[in-house]
Amino acid sequence: MDSLSGVGVLDKAMVVVAALDAVDLVTVFDEDTPAHLISLLVPDVLVKGSDYSLDEIVGRSDVERAGGTVVRVPLLEGFSTEKMLREIAGRYRDVVEREMPDG
Repeated sequence: MDSLSGVGVLDKAMVVVAALDAVDLVTVFDEDTPAHLISLLVPDVLVKGSDYSLDEIVGRSDVERAGGTVVRVPLLEGFSTEKMLREIAGRYRDVVEREMPDG
């Protein structure tokens, strides 16, 4: 399977995810971890999969120190972020193409 960024699906999926009412910001980062980005943004809620222990979650201390919440969500077999983003991008292709006509 191609990487999301390699085929432009990431950009298109970001448009769809950004349209969700519960989402304030969608971004990407080039670093190995989002530690620096999290320390700058300090989100109210930081969500990570349950395959990470609380001690392994990058940015946890910044978020909690600011009064935010760190949430570990259960993983579901057969589901992945990449698969979900591809499905969203495909399902809402007309919206994405209208918002990103060159992509």
